[in-house]
Amino acid sequence: VGSLYAVPYAYLRHIGYDPGWNWAREMILHRDFTVAFVGILLVARKAIYLRDKGLPWRVAALWFAALGCFAQVLWSAPYIFPFLEDVVRSTRGFGNIISIVNANSAYVFALSAFINISTLENRVKVLTKEKVRADAIQRELELGQRVQQAFLELPMMPKEIGLSCHHEAAVYVSGDTYFVHWDENTKTLTFLINDVTGHGIQAALKAFACNIIARSVWSDESVKGDRRRSSLKLRRYDDAVSELICQDGEVPDFNAMVGAEFDMASGKARLYRVNYNFPILVEPQFTFGNDEPDSTLGANWRAKQLTVPNKAEFEIQLKEGAFILMVSDGLIETGHDQRNFLAYLNRFLAKAGAGVDCHELRHKALQWEGLGKERKSDDRTLLIFQWNPYANSHKGRKDRRQSKDRPVDLVTAS
Repeated sequence: VGSLYAVPYAYLRHIGYDPGWNWAREMILHRDFTVAFVGILLVARKAIYLRDKGLPWRVAALWFAALGCFAQVLWSAPYIFPFLEDVVRSTRGFGNIISIVNANSAYVFALSAFINISTLENRVKVLTKEKVRADAIQRELELGQRVQQAFLELPMMPKEIGLSCHHEAAVYVSGDTYFVHWDENTKTLTFLINDVTGHGIQAALKAFACNIIARSVWSDESVKGDRRRSSLKLRRYDDAVSELICQDGEVPDFNAMVGAEFDMASGKARLYRVNYNFPILVEPQFTFGNDEPDSTLGANWRAKQLTVPNKAEFEIQLKEGAFILMVSDGLIETGHDQRNFLAYLNRFLAKAGAGVDCHELRHKALQWEGLGKERKSDDRTLLIFQWNPYANSHKGRKDRRQSKDRPVDLVTAS
Protein backbone atom coordinates (compact mmCIF):
# COMPACT_ATOMS: atom_id res chain seq x y z
CA VAL A 1 0.00 0.00 0.00
CA GLY A 2 2.86 2.37 0.83
CA SER A 3 4.41 1.66 -2.58
CA LEU A 4 1.19 2.64 -4.33
CA TYR A 5 1.56 6.08 -2.76
CA ALA A 6 5.34 6.30 -3.08
CA VAL A 7 5.48 5.90 -6.87
CA PRO A 8 3.17 8.80 -7.85
CA TYR A 9 4.58 10.90 -4.99
CA ALA A 10 8.14 10.47 -6.24
CA TYR A 11 7.13 11.19 -9.81
CA LEU A 12 5.27 14.37 -8.94
CA ARG A 13 8.17 15.60 -6.82
CA HIS A 14 10.55 14.83 -9.70
CA ILE A 15 8.65 16.91 -12.25
CA GLY A 16 8.08 19.71 -9.74
CA TYR A 17 4.31 19.53 -9.76
CA ASP A 18 2.80 22.62 -8.11
CA PRO A 19 -1.03 22.77 -7.99
CA GLY A 20 -0.96 25.71 -5.60
CA TRP A 21 -1.57 23.75 -2.39
CA ASN A 22 0.58 21.58 -0.14
CA TRP A 23 -0.09 18.32 -2.00
CA ALA A 24 3.12 16.65 -0.75
CA ARG A 25 2.09 16.93 2.88
CA GLU A 26 -1.45 15.78 2.05
CA MET A 27 -0.16 12.65 0.29
CA ILE A 28 2.10 11.79 3.21
CA LEU A 29 -0.81 12.11 5.64
CA HIS A 30 -3.08 9.94 3.47
CA ARG A 31 -0.28 7.42 3.04
CA ASP A 32 0.34 7.17 6.77
CA PHE A 33 -3.34 6.84 7.56
CA THR A 34 -4.05 4.19 4.91
CA VAL A 35 -0.98 2.07 5.59
CA ALA A 36 -1.53 2.23 9.35
CA PHE A 37 -5.23 1.39 9.08
CA VAL A 38 -4.54 -1.62 6.86
CA GLY A 39 -1.77 -2.66 9.26
CA ILE A 40 -4.16 -2.59 12.21
CA LEU A 41 -6.62 -4.83 10.38
CA LEU A 42 -3.91 -7.33 9.38
CA VAL A 43 -2.17 -7.67 12.74
CA ALA A 44 -5.48 -7.77 14.63
CA ARG A 45 -6.74 -10.54 12.36
CA LYS A 46 -3.57 -12.58 12.84
CA ALA A 47 -3.51 -11.96 16.61
CA ILE A 48 -7.09 -13.26 16.89
CA TYR A 49 -6.16 -16.29 14.78
CA LEU A 50 -3.19 -17.09 17.07
CA ARG A 51 -5.17 -16.49 20.26
CA ASP A 52 -5.64 -20.20 21.08
CA LYS A 53 -2.47 -21.53 19.40
CA GLY A 54 -0.24 -21.46 22.48
CA LEU A 55 1.85 -18.50 21.24
CA PRO A 56 1.20 -15.71 23.79
CA TRP A 57 4.39 -13.74 23.07
CA ARG A 58 3.72 -13.80 19.35
CA VAL A 59 0.24 -12.41 20.05
CA ALA A 60 1.74 -9.73 22.31
CA ALA A 61 4.19 -8.70 19.57
CA LEU A 62 1.32 -8.34 17.11
CA TRP A 63 -0.69 -6.16 19.48
CA PHE A 64 2.36 -3.90 19.98
CA ALA A 65 2.58 -3.61 16.19
CA ALA A 66 -1.12 -2.68 16.12
CA LEU A 67 -0.44 -0.02 18.76
CA GLY A 68 2.33 1.45 16.60
CA CYS A 69 -0.04 1.55 13.62
CA PHE A 70 -2.70 3.17 15.78
CA ALA A 71 -0.29 5.97 16.63
CA GLN A 72 0.03 6.76 12.92
CA VAL A 73 -3.75 6.76 12.54
CA LEU A 74 -4.14 9.15 15.47
CA TRP A 75 -1.51 11.47 14.04
CA SER A 76 -2.89 11.74 10.51
CA ALA A 77 -6.67 11.35 11.02
CA PRO A 78 -7.35 14.91 12.34
CA TYR A 79 -5.69 16.43 9.26
CA ILE A 80 -7.66 14.25 6.83
CA PHE A 81 -11.05 14.54 8.54
CA PRO A 82 -11.79 18.17 9.54
CA PHE A 83 -14.43 17.26 12.16
CA LEU A 84 -11.79 15.30 14.11
CA GLU A 85 -9.52 18.37 14.13
CA ASP A 86 -12.24 20.31 15.94
CA VAL A 87 -12.55 17.47 18.48
CA VAL A 88 -8.79 17.49 19.08
CA ARG A 89 -8.73 21.24 19.62
CA SER A 90 -11.68 21.13 22.00
CA THR A 91 -10.29 18.23 24.05
CA ARG A 92 -7.75 19.32 26.64
CA GLY A 93 -4.41 17.57 26.31
CA PHE A 94 -5.49 15.31 23.42
CA GLY A 95 -3.08 16.91 21.03
CA ASN A 96 -0.22 16.34 23.47
CA ILE A 97 -1.18 12.68 23.80
CA ILE A 98 -1.17 12.27 20.02
CA SER A 99 2.24 13.89 19.78
CA ILE A 100 3.70 11.66 22.50
CA VAL A 101 2.23 8.46 21.02
CA ASN A 102 3.37 9.33 17.53
CA ALA A 103 6.86 10.23 18.71
CA ASN A 104 7.22 6.83 20.38
CA SER A 105 5.64 4.74 17.60
CA ALA A 106 9.05 3.73 16.27
CA TYR A 107 10.02 2.36 19.70
CA VAL A 108 6.74 0.44 19.89
CA PHE A 109 7.50 -1.18 16.54
CA ALA A 110 11.02 -1.97 17.75
CA LEU A 111 9.59 -3.63 20.88
CA SER A 112 7.29 -5.74 18.67
CA ALA A 113 10.24 -6.90 16.58
CA PHE A 114 12.34 -7.59 19.71
CA ILE A 115 9.65 -9.83 21.19
CA ASN A 116 9.37 -11.74 17.92
CA ILE A 117 13.11 -12.27 17.61
CA SER A 118 13.72 -13.13 21.27
CA THR A 119 11.02 -15.82 21.23
CA LEU A 120 12.07 -17.25 17.85
CA GLU A 121 14.70 -19.63 19.28
CA ASN A 122 12.21 -21.16 21.70
CA ARG A 123 9.67 -21.46 18.88
CA VAL A 124 12.22 -23.30 16.72
CA LYS A 125 12.86 -25.74 19.58
CA VAL A 126 9.15 -26.39 20.00
CA LEU A 127 8.68 -26.95 16.26
CA THR A 128 11.68 -29.28 16.19
CA LYS A 129 10.17 -31.41 18.97
CA GLU A 130 6.84 -31.45 17.12
CA LYS A 131 8.62 -32.54 13.93
CA VAL A 132 10.35 -35.41 15.76
CA ARG A 133 7.04 -36.45 17.29
CA ALA A 134 5.28 -36.25 13.91
CA ASP A 135 8.00 -38.42 12.33
CA ALA A 136 7.58 -41.00 15.09
CA ILE A 137 3.81 -41.04 14.58
CA GLN A 138 4.29 -41.47 10.83
CA ARG A 139 6.60 -44.46 11.41
CA GLU A 140 4.00 -46.02 13.69
CA LEU A 141 1.29 -45.48 11.09
CA GLU A 142 3.45 -47.06 8.39
CA LEU A 143 4.03 -50.05 10.67
CA GLY A 144 0.28 -50.31 11.29
CA GLN A 145 -0.25 -50.21 7.53
CA ARG A 146 2.11 -53.16 6.99
CA VAL A 147 0.47 -55.11 9.81
CA GLN A 148 -2.98 -54.52 8.32
CA GLN A 149 -1.81 -55.67 4.89
CA ALA A 150 -0.38 -58.83 6.49
CA PHE A 151 -3.82 -59.57 7.94
CA LEU A 152 -5.27 -59.39 4.43
CA GLU A 153 -3.13 -62.17 2.96
CA LEU A 154 -5.19 -64.71 1.06
CA PRO A 155 -5.11 -68.49 1.54
CA MET A 156 -4.05 -71.09 -1.04
CA MET A 157 -6.99 -72.00 -3.24
CA PRO A 158 -7.64 -74.41 -6.12
CA LYS A 159 -7.40 -73.30 -9.74
CA GLU A 160 -11.19 -73.46 -10.09
CA ILE A 161 -11.45 -70.30 -7.97
CA GLY A 162 -10.35 -66.83 -9.07
CA LEU A 163 -10.12 -63.97 -6.60
CA SER A 164 -8.80 -60.43 -6.99
CA CYS A 165 -8.85 -57.74 -4.27
CA HIS A 166 -8.13 -54.03 -4.00
CA HIS A 167 -7.69 -52.42 -0.58
CA GLU A 168 -6.91 -48.71 -0.33
CA ALA A 169 -6.81 -46.75 2.93
CA ALA A 170 -7.76 -43.08 2.94
CA VAL A 171 -5.01 -42.39 5.51
CA TYR A 172 -2.42 -45.14 6.16
CA VAL A 173 -4.81 -47.64 7.79
CA SER A 174 -8.37 -48.46 6.83
CA GLY A 175 -11.68 -49.14 8.51
CA ASP A 176 -12.47 -51.55 5.66
CA THR A 177 -11.39 -55.15 5.88
CA TYR A 178 -11.99 -58.31 3.91
CA PHE A 179 -11.66 -61.95 4.85
CA VAL A 180 -11.24 -65.06 2.69
CA HIS A 181 -11.35 -68.65 3.98
CA TRP A 182 -10.98 -71.87 2.02
CA ASP A 183 -12.22 -75.07 3.70
CA GLU A 184 -10.54 -78.01 1.98
CA ASN A 185 -12.73 -80.58 3.76
CA THR A 186 -16.06 -79.17 2.63
CA LYS A 187 -14.76 -77.53 -0.56
CA THR A 188 -16.33 -74.27 0.57
CA LEU A 189 -14.99 -70.77 -0.01
CA THR A 190 -16.00 -67.90 2.26
CA PHE A 191 -15.34 -64.29 1.30
CA LEU A 192 -16.67 -61.08 2.85
CA ILE A 193 -16.09 -57.33 3.15
CA ASN A 194 -16.64 -55.47 6.41
CA ASP A 195 -16.81 -51.69 6.85
CA VAL A 196 -16.78 -50.17 10.33
CA THR A 197 -17.82 -46.61 11.09
CA GLY A 198 -15.13 -43.92 10.91
CA HIS A 199 -11.64 -43.57 9.48
CA GLY A 200 -8.07 -43.69 10.67
CA ILE A 201 -6.68 -45.44 13.76
CA GLN A 202 -9.93 -45.97 15.69
CA ALA A 203 -11.61 -47.49 12.63
CA ALA A 204 -8.54 -49.62 11.85
CA LEU A 205 -8.56 -51.06 15.38
CA LYS A 206 -12.19 -52.10 14.88
CA ALA A 207 -11.26 -53.59 11.49
CA PHE A 208 -8.48 -55.64 13.15
CA ALA A 209 -11.04 -56.91 15.67
CA CYS A 210 -13.41 -57.91 12.85
CA ASN A 211 -10.64 -59.85 11.14
CA ILE A 212 -9.76 -61.69 14.36
CA ILE A 213 -13.45 -62.55 14.90
CA ALA A 214 -13.67 -63.93 11.35
CA ARG A 215 -10.62 -66.13 11.87
CA SER A 216 -12.13 -67.39 15.10
CA VAL A 217 -15.53 -68.18 13.56
CA TRP A 218 -14.17 -70.05 10.54
CA SER A 219 -11.48 -71.96 12.42
CA ASP A 220 -13.79 -73.15 15.19
CA GLU A 221 -13.28 -76.90 15.60
CA SER A 222 -16.90 -77.40 16.60
CA VAL A 223 -18.17 -76.37 13.17
CA LYS A 224 -15.53 -77.98 10.98
CA GLY A 225 -17.07 -80.50 8.66
CA ASP A 226 -20.56 -79.26 9.40
CA ARG A 227 -22.46 -79.57 6.11
CA ARG A 228 -25.52 -77.67 7.25
CA ARG A 229 -26.32 -74.31 5.70
CA SER A 230 -22.91 -72.72 5.67
CA SER A 231 -24.24 -69.14 5.64
CA LEU A 232 -25.09 -69.58 9.33
CA LYS A 233 -21.41 -68.79 9.95
CA LEU A 234 -21.94 -65.40 8.34
CA ARG A 235 -24.77 -64.83 10.80
CA ARG A 236 -22.52 -65.87 13.68
CA TYR A 237 -19.86 -63.48 12.45
CA ASP A 238 -22.35 -60.61 12.19
CA ASP A 239 -23.64 -61.30 15.72
CA ALA A 240 -20.12 -61.42 17.18
CA VAL A 241 -19.03 -58.19 15.46
CA SER A 242 -22.22 -56.39 16.49
CA GLU A 243 -21.75 -57.47 20.09
CA LEU A 244 -18.11 -56.37 20.22
CA ILE A 245 -17.97 -53.06 18.34
CA CYS A 246 -21.59 -51.94 18.20
CA GLN A 247 -23.04 -52.50 21.67
CA ASP A 248 -20.04 -52.04 23.95
CA GLY A 249 -19.13 -48.48 22.92
CA GLU A 250 -20.48 -45.27 24.43
CA VAL A 251 -21.72 -44.13 21.01
CA PRO A 252 -24.08 -46.63 19.31
CA ASP A 253 -22.50 -48.14 16.20
CA PHE A 254 -23.67 -50.62 13.58
CA ASN A 255 -22.05 -53.35 11.53
CA ALA A 256 -21.91 -53.11 7.74
CA MET A 257 -20.88 -56.19 5.78
CA VAL A 258 -21.60 -58.40 2.80
CA GLY A 259 -20.37 -61.95 2.42
CA ALA A 260 -20.83 -65.20 0.54
CA GLU A 261 -20.08 -68.86 1.05
CA PHE A 262 -19.59 -70.77 -2.18
CA ASP A 263 -20.00 -74.55 -2.39
CA MET A 264 -17.69 -75.71 -5.16
CA ALA A 265 -19.40 -79.09 -5.52
CA SER A 266 -22.82 -77.66 -6.35
CA GLY A 267 -21.77 -74.27 -7.76
CA LYS A 268 -24.18 -72.53 -5.38
CA ALA A 269 -23.38 -69.34 -3.49
CA ARG A 270 -25.20 -68.23 -0.35
CA LEU A 271 -24.96 -64.51 0.30
CA TYR A 272 -25.60 -62.51 3.46
CA ARG A 273 -25.77 -58.69 3.68
CA VAL A 274 -26.07 -56.24 6.60
CA ASN A 275 -26.36 -52.47 5.98
CA TYR A 276 -24.10 -52.70 2.94
CA ASN A 277 -24.03 -52.17 -0.82
CA PHE A 278 -25.75 -54.83 -2.90
CA PRO A 279 -23.29 -57.26 -4.48
CA ILE A 280 -23.02 -57.38 -8.27
CA LEU A 281 -23.31 -60.50 -10.43
CA VAL A 282 -21.58 -60.71 -13.82
CA GLU A 283 -22.73 -63.75 -15.77
CA PRO A 284 -21.71 -65.12 -19.18
CA GLN A 285 -24.59 -65.29 -21.63
CA PHE A 286 -23.14 -68.48 -23.12
CA THR A 287 -21.80 -71.83 -21.88
CA PHE A 288 -18.05 -72.20 -21.89
CA GLY A 289 -16.82 -75.03 -24.05
CA ASN A 290 -20.18 -75.55 -25.78
CA ASP A 291 -21.22 -72.21 -27.27
CA GLU A 292 -19.08 -69.89 -29.27
CA PRO A 293 -19.24 -66.38 -27.77
CA ASP A 294 -21.75 -64.26 -29.65
CA SER A 295 -20.21 -61.38 -31.56
CA THR A 296 -23.35 -59.30 -31.08
CA LEU A 297 -22.69 -56.17 -28.99
CA GLY A 298 -23.48 -56.85 -25.33
CA ALA A 299 -24.43 -60.48 -25.84
CA ASN A 300 -21.45 -62.09 -24.10
CA TRP A 301 -21.81 -60.86 -20.50
CA ARG A 302 -24.39 -59.15 -18.32
CA ALA A 303 -23.77 -57.28 -15.03
CA LYS A 304 -26.71 -56.89 -12.66
CA GLN A 305 -27.40 -56.09 -9.03
CA LEU A 306 -28.15 -58.91 -6.61
CA THR A 307 -30.90 -57.54 -4.37
CA VAL A 308 -29.94 -59.45 -1.22
CA PRO A 309 -32.38 -58.69 1.65
CA ASN A 310 -30.90 -57.16 4.79
CA LYS A 311 -29.91 -59.76 7.39
CA ALA A 312 -31.32 -62.61 5.31
CA GLU A 313 -29.76 -65.49 3.38
CA PHE A 314 -29.85 -65.38 -0.40
CA GLU A 315 -28.93 -68.36 -2.56
CA ILE A 316 -27.94 -68.32 -6.22
CA GLN A 317 -26.76 -70.95 -8.70
CA LEU A 318 -23.67 -69.67 -10.51
CA LYS A 319 -22.73 -70.38 -14.09
CA GLU A 320 -19.15 -71.36 -14.80
CA GLY A 321 -17.09 -68.24 -15.40
CA ALA A 322 -19.50 -66.00 -13.43
CA PHE A 323 -18.26 -63.19 -11.17
CA ILE A 324 -19.48 -61.79 -7.87
CA LEU A 325 -18.31 -58.24 -7.08
CA MET A 326 -18.40 -56.73 -3.58
CA VAL A 327 -17.72 -53.01 -3.41
CA SER A 328 -17.30 -50.68 -0.42
CA ASP A 329 -18.96 -47.27 -0.09
CA GLY A 330 -15.63 -45.60 -0.91
CA LEU A 331 -16.28 -46.77 -4.48
CA ILE A 332 -20.09 -46.86 -4.61
CA GLU A 333 -21.98 -44.72 -2.12
CA THR A 334 -25.53 -44.33 -3.43
CA GLY A 335 -28.05 -46.16 -5.57
CA HIS A 336 -27.33 -43.66 -8.33
CA ASP A 337 -23.64 -44.63 -8.18
CA GLN A 338 -24.63 -48.31 -8.38
CA ARG A 339 -26.68 -47.76 -11.53
CA ASN A 340 -23.92 -45.73 -13.19
CA PHE A 341 -21.32 -48.33 -12.23
CA LEU A 342 -23.43 -51.19 -13.65
CA ALA A 343 -23.91 -49.23 -16.89
CA TYR A 344 -20.14 -48.68 -17.05
CA LEU A 345 -19.42 -52.40 -16.52
CA ASN A 346 -21.93 -53.40 -19.17
CA ARG A 347 -20.36 -51.00 -21.67
CA PHE A 348 -16.99 -52.62 -21.03
CA LEU A 349 -18.37 -56.18 -21.10
CA ALA A 350 -20.19 -55.50 -24.37
CA LYS A 351 -16.79 -55.23 -26.03
CA ALA A 352 -15.03 -57.88 -23.93
CA GLY A 353 -14.40 -61.37 -25.20
CA ALA A 354 -14.95 -64.64 -23.43
CA GLY A 355 -11.50 -64.54 -21.84
CA VAL A 356 -12.10 -61.72 -19.33
CA ASP A 357 -10.93 -62.69 -15.82
CA CYS A 358 -11.23 -61.23 -12.31
CA HIS A 359 -7.91 -59.33 -12.53
CA GLU A 360 -8.91 -57.60 -15.76
CA LEU A 361 -12.36 -56.84 -14.35
CA ARG A 362 -10.83 -55.35 -11.17
CA HIS A 363 -8.49 -53.17 -13.22
CA LYS A 364 -11.39 -51.93 -15.35
CA ALA A 365 -13.64 -51.30 -12.34
CA LEU A 366 -11.01 -49.05 -10.75
CA GLN A 367 -10.91 -46.96 -13.94
CA TRP A 368 -14.57 -45.99 -13.56
CA GLU A 369 -14.99 -42.28 -14.19
CA GLY A 370 -17.23 -42.01 -11.11
CA LEU A 371 -14.18 -42.36 -8.87
CA GLY A 372 -13.33 -38.66 -8.76
CA LYS A 373 -10.88 -36.92 -6.44
CA GLU A 374 -13.64 -36.13 -3.96
CA ARG A 375 -13.95 -39.87 -3.19
CA LYS A 376 -10.30 -40.27 -2.16
CA SER A 377 -11.11 -39.19 1.39
CA ASP A 378 -12.78 -42.56 2.02
CA ASP A 379 -11.40 -46.09 2.31
CA ARG A 380 -11.85 -48.17 -0.85
CA THR A 381 -12.21 -51.91 -1.02
CA LEU A 382 -13.12 -54.12 -3.97
CA LEU A 383 -13.33 -57.92 -3.94
CA ILE A 384 -14.03 -59.91 -7.11
CA PHE A 385 -14.72 -63.66 -7.08
CA GLN A 386 -14.88 -65.82 -10.22
CA TRP A 387 -16.12 -69.38 -10.38
CA ASN A 388 -13.92 -71.54 -12.58
CA PRO A 389 -11.92 -68.94 -14.56
CA TYR A 390 -10.35 -71.84 -16.51
CA ALA A 391 -13.68 -72.91 -17.96
CA ASN A 392 -12.93 -70.80 -20.99
CA SER A 393 -11.15 -73.01 -23.49
CA HIS A 394 -9.36 -69.94 -24.90
CA LYS A 395 -7.25 -69.72 -21.72
CA GLY A 396 -4.85 -72.37 -23.02
CA ARG A 397 -4.06 -75.96 -22.09
CA LYS A 398 -0.59 -75.12 -20.81
CA ASP A 399 -2.04 -72.99 -17.99
CA ARG A 400 -4.37 -75.82 -16.99
CA ARG A 401 -1.53 -78.37 -16.78
CA GLN A 402 0.71 -76.11 -14.73
CA SER A 403 -1.97 -74.65 -12.42
CA LYS A 404 -2.11 -76.45 -9.11
CA ASP A 405 -3.03 -74.93 -5.73
CA ARG A 406 -1.72 -71.39 -5.92
CA PRO A 407 -2.16 -68.03 -4.16
CA VAL A 408 -4.47 -65.57 -5.90
CA ASP A 409 -3.76 -61.97 -6.71
CA LEU A 410 -3.79 -59.42 -3.89
CA VAL A 411 -3.48 -55.72 -4.69
CA THR A 412 -3.04 -53.19 -1.90
CA ALA A 413 -2.64 -49.45 -2.32
CA SER A 414 -2.06 -46.68 0.18
